[in-house]
Parts: sequence; C-alpha cells; structure tokens
Amino acid sequence: MKLKRLLLMCCLAALLSGCGVRLFGSLSETEANEVVAALSAAGISASKEVVDDKRWAVDVSQAELPNALATLRQQGLPRERFGNLGDLFKKEGLMSTPTEERVRYLHGMSQQLSETISLLDGVLTARVHIVIPAADPLSDKVKPSSASVFVKHRNDVNLELIAPAIRTLVLRSVEGLNYENISVSFFPAEVAPRPDPMRMLNVFGVDVPAKSLDTLRTAVLAPSLLLLILLLLVLLRYRRQLADDWVSVQLWFKRAFSRPMRSGQDPSGR
Repeated sequence: MKLKRLLLMCCLAALLSGCGVRLFGSLSETEANEVVAALSAAGISASKEVVDDKRWAVDVSQAELPNALATLRQQGLPRERFGNLGDLFKKEGLMSTPTEERVRYLHGMSQQLSETISLLDGVLTARVHIVIPAADPLSDKVKPSSASVFVKHRNDVNLELIAPAIRTLVLRSVEGLNYENISVSFFPAEVAPRPDPMRMLNVFGVDVPAKSLDTLRTAVLAPSLLLLILLLLVLLRYRRQLADDWVSVQLWFKRAFSRPMRSGQDPSGR
C-alpha cells in the first residue's frame, strides 16, 4: 500500500513539474499585473494566481524562464519597495539618541525621494543620497549640504530634459540644500535581446517551438505517466499470480528441453 502511494506521489510531482515554474510568489496584485503585462508585451506567456489575501504569484513556462527574467530586469520589474518615515520612526525603545534620529530622518527622506523619482515615466530605478554635515560648535564655518541623484532609465527615453525638475524636487524636500549642490546622473539600461517567438528546440530529433514545449510535455508525459502507473498497479495487484505463472513457464521449458533421447536418435532430434 505504501508503495502504491509513493508511485502516485512521484507521478503527480512529475506532472506538476512540467506545468511551469514560479517566477515570483509574494507580489501585490498591482505588481503582479505589471509583471504579467510586461511579459505579455514581450511575447512571453505568464499567469498569475492568488497565494493569500495580500500576496500574488506569477508563473511562466520552464522554456521561457531566461527570457522572462531578462525582460523584467530590463524594465525594472517588479518595482523596488521603499521604506517611509512612519515605519522608520516607530518607537521601539525608551529613548533614541539624536544621532539615531538624524540617521533615520536622512534615510527616510532618501527613500521617499527615491520612490517619487522612480514613479516618473521611463525610470527603472532611482537613488537619492543626501549629505547634511553635523554642526561643529567649535567652528565658524558652516559646511553646505549636498545631494546626488542616481537614475537608471530605459534606453529609449531621454530624461536629461527633466533634470532641472528633479533638482527642484530634491531642493524643496530637504532643508538647507542649494541648487548648485544637487547632482543628477542618468544611466541608460542595457537592451536585453527580444525573445524569438519562432525559436525552435530539438526534442528527440524533432524541432519543436519553444513556447509549445510545456504543452508538448504535458500532452505526452501525462498519458505516458498515467499508463505507466496503471501498469505498475496491475503488476502489483497480480504479482503473486504472475510469479506463479512464471514459475510454471520455467518448469515447462525445463521439462521440454531436458527429455531423454531415444536409442538411435541423433542429438538433433531426428
């Protein structure tokens, strides 16, 4: 009985493994929609399903996994999740030192500015680094604050025209900044090769479209595995009877080929 269950579990696992692979398993519904839309636009079939009340999963076929990862990397999906000031300033202890409060504030401002710039059309990811020097009570000189903005964007868009708007956004968000102390650097993303919808794979000497590989695997493997498990179950069910029949066949062959030769009969039986 245990052997039957083991065979059933192995065949079921083999069938499920041919259906596809999980690309992401903990996305919001919006993130899952963005991923599926981007893959569909690139000619890659993808599906989404609910994991629980707040999480969604995206699946693709095994054959399309490399193309799917390259496409999503080029488009910066799923988008990075940023922290906010409310989460950073949660009270987790009795007291916070001024240095801790200052570091949290700077990090929170950087996160919020990075998220805002990432929402611009054509931007894949953004980082904002803010430097506000600590006041030195023994010095009369005031060190100026500065900020640098890193923007990675699609190579088919030109964001140089909105650089002044990004500088103004950072200037109005951080106290003590001067316009000339804000730098913005743009970096175009590398172009990933578009997947060839007619790409062929050789399967046992036969050329099969890559997109049809999973369908073929399911159509061929599923009946084959079901037939195999049915055969194994039949063998297990009638193994005693088959063993007795096999012994009978062996005895018959043994008697048939071990008969004594008659006198005057040559070894050939004539």
